[in-house]
Amino acid sequence: MKRYFFTSILLFFFSFVYAQRFSPEEYRQHLESYISEQAGLTKDEASRFYPLYQEMKDKQRVLFREVRSITHRTNIANTNEATFRQLNERICELNLNIDKLEQDYLAKFRQIISDKKYFLVKRAEASFQNIELRKAHNREKK
Repeated sequence: MKRYFFTSILLFFFSFVYAQRFSPEEYRQHLESYISEQAGLTKDEASRFYPLYQEMKDKQRVLFREVRSITHRTNIANTNEATFRQLNERICELNLNIDKLEQDYLAKFRQIISDKKYFLVKRAEASFQNIELRKAHNREKK
């Protein structure tokens, strides 16, 4: 769960970094190309997998945005302990829902690609995000 949260934060960060450089559609195309190469997806697998994968990511993004809203918009100074308890419970619930979505979609993915390929998809996604983060960091240094 922590890894997914970190990955989501990176993905959200990249959306801001690349907003000025290229469109989200271009980012998605680069990501899908990288994942397909790294995971060894055939064209047929990719054409069936990515629409479902993007559907899952879109649903997860909605939940993540709510987590982000809670964590970034809560006025720390004016919030009491009982409210923090409720906020923490809500964040945990949202993170569980994010993970549950992936678990539900995994059954659908298994009809398209093997578990090994899905494992490689997840690894490639994390690798791509790390590469892009380093690129963004290097651009900031210049």
